[in-house]
Amino acid sequence: MLKKIKKFILDIFFPSFCAGCKKEGSFLCKNCKYKIEIFKTPSHFPKKAKIKKFYCAAEYKNETLKKLIHDFKYKHIKEIQNELSDIIIKHLKLVNFTPSENQILVPVPLHKKRFKKRGFNQSELLAEKIGRHFNIPVKTKLIKRKKDTKHQTLQEKKEKRKENLKDAFVLISKEKITKKEIVLVDDVITSGATLKECAKTISRASPQNISAIVVAK
Repeated sequence: MLKKIKKFILDIFFPSFCAGCKKEGSFLCKNCKYKIEIFKTPSHFPKKAKIKKFYCAAEYKNETLKKLIHDFKYKHIKEIQNELSDIIIKHLKLVNFTPSENQILVPVPLHKKRFKKRGFNQSELLAEKIGRHFNIPVKTKLIKRKKDTKHQTLQEKKEKRKENLKDAFVLISKEKITKKEIVLVDDVITSGATLKECAKTISRASPQNISAIVVAK
């Protein structure tokens, strides 16, 4: 009941508009949501890494999806987590994603400076929604981002992206990773360098395997 009252008040003072058609009432209306093509098969990770399976829900080139992700990250509209996590969940259902008791969702961590500026970690919010739906625990303190890296989308060359993320992450809790199925969660993949570096760091703790889930590529 309290959630409904809160939503009612927010809708009055801060109305939401569809990222696609600008229709008032939600950040993604049913018609525009239908126009986002959801992948029906798992994707291939763009480069060699310690990632066993890679789940990507849709193409980043879709203008509606691109705006949703941009507003989520850079305009700090936290509520967009619902639309984006729904897209991921739909994809995971289409590819027959099967959770197990040994799985852990690990959102790609933000550096504390960027977290302070944004107010939330977008990957963590997505992981929480996915975790609740599939009943998979989310662990946010297994790895830490020790390096305040530049946005990967600003790095034009692959070599610069790789160097940008070198030794960016550090293990915090090795024993909670060992022999577990680790599923990394992020919003967008560009070159794959971020997920690759995360997987490299996690692999030092001897997990059973590592997979990754993103909204778009």
